[in-house]
Amino acid sequence: MTNRDLSFDVLRGIAIIFVVFIHVNSLGYIDGSSPFNIKMSIFLRQIANFAVPLFLFISGYFMGVKSFNGIEEYFVFYKKQLPRVLLPFVVWSCFYSGIMFFQGVPIGKILYKFITFQAAAPFYYILLICQYYIILPVLRTLANSNKGVILSFLISIGSCLIIEYLRYGLKIYLPLYVYAGSFTTWLIFPVLGICVRNKDLTFGKNVFPIFAILMIVISFIHSLMLIKIYDDLDNAVSAVKISSFMYSVAIIIVLFFFRMNLKKNNVFVILGEMSFGIYFSHMFFVMISKSILYNFFENSVISNVFVQILLTILITLFSVIIGTILKRINNNFSSKYFGY
Repeated sequence: MTNRDLSFDVLRGIAIIFVVFIHVNSLGYIDGSSPFNIKMSIFLRQIANFAVPLFLFISGYFMGVKSFNGIEEYFVFYKKQLPRVLLPFVVWSCFYSGIMFFQGVPIGKILYKFITFQAAAPFYYILLICQYYIILPVLRTLANSNKGVILSFLISIGSCLIIEYLRYGLKIYLPLYVYAGSFTTWLIFPVLGICVRNKDLTFGKNVFPIFAILMIVISFIHSLMLIKIYDDLDNAVSAVKISSFMYSVAIIIVLFFFRMNLKKNNVFVILGEMSFGIYFSHMFFVMISKSILYNFFENSVISNVFVQILLTILITLFSVIIGTILKRINNNFSSKYFGY
């Protein structure tokens, strides 16, 4: 642990807070929410959309340090790395599948959600990260040249364009695991992480913050336009669009530059260390929170952005408490099977 770079735990801590917020943010769009609150919810969601890209960037950054002398070493890496994400995924998928069973969801639908990484909404990320582990040699090749990085960016942008065409032009419904679980969609972010690891990034400290602010405004306008034209709020606010990707690249570079200034923040360090477990567990508390709110409060209260922020804090806290309990019981067991 003495060699652990706490600055990256801070980045993970920041990212997981915004992941939780993303899954609370849907409260801002229910009936009874004021137009101002809806727009504010959309704007905050656009700010939060860098969370998954940041996790992918960090994964790429640490995958970039891996060196292999032959195909056998690749298989050793896969044998070690894949279970680290798949074992907690299976355990938590069983947990959420059990909840669906007691809610009366048909067995066939539960099995379908399980095998398509949909037992909980964010589990597409496990499908995604496993693909990046498998194609790590390709990622490294792309990251080793400027042309490769540009190609990765174009593939991600092209994926966004294809998704929008299928979704809005052809009116085809795309499941989350199809468009967000495809390695092509987010390709630029792990490649960027490997590239930054291998090349000392020293330029743009003054440019990227300005570019990030500009792109968050454009992303907000982009979302409003998609809502007005296609009346599809859920997809319009998501991170899978060109403007959000541009913003994410900029804000990730900004956070990377300034991460050393943040590493003394113990709260973010703790959240970062537990981020994988929080990722798995927080949806349970999201479901409970929404159920309580819908039963006891008016929609105008539930949808308020301040309620979203408060819930984000409370849900993150409960997830940390669960992780702390599991780690106290058995730290290795908690890490291996629950992600904490």
